[in-house]
Amino acid sequence: MPGSGETIGYNAFLDQVADRLGKSPTGLENFNFSEKEFKSLMDRVILSLLETPQAKAQNLKATVDAVIKFGPDSGTVMAKAKITDPVPGELSINCKLENDPSRPGSLKLAAPAEVRQEGMRLAGALMLKGIDPAALANEKLADPVMALSQFLKNELSTRGLKLTGVKMAFGKDSNGVIRLKTVLRAQKA
Repeated sequence: MPGSGETIGYNAFLDQVADRLGKSPTGLENFNFSEKEFKSLMDRVILSLLETPQAKAQNLKATVDAVIKFGPDSGTVMAKAKITDPVPGELSINCKLENDPSRPGSLKLAAPAEVRQEGMRLAGALMLKGIDPAALANEKLADPVMALSQFLKNELSTRGLKLTGVKMAFGKDSNGVIRLKTVLRAQKA
């Protein structure tokens, strides 16, 4: 069950989220996502940063592996994007998300995301193609809840649901474990 901390596959995880939302009489569900569950979302969100029209035109292929650490009011995302085509290399994307006190139920970037490119051939190839990974990361993650909402909206629509609201904040669950406390609102599409 999402929010319980158990490790399940990405598609099964989203299927369970969609199932809970679809069965909810109000269309509103609370989830306490674990680091592992949030990782499965962030892997896909980070990968989507590289899905620009320029990158698609160049057949850029990459995989992402993120490490997530939660703190009482924040979370750290350390992601490695391994690019295999058109030029092999690696991007490291590190950022810290924190609760936004000015917008309850929302997250913000604590500071601009750090993006490092490993391999000069990769850096040159990306720049020649008009792809600036640091600018993309900071633009997309400027509003982390919006980035996650957009991603979840697309994923849940393929499961027959229209996402209509998202709130996220770091906090402790009933057992005192730090989770990404998430409220999702959806209706059947």
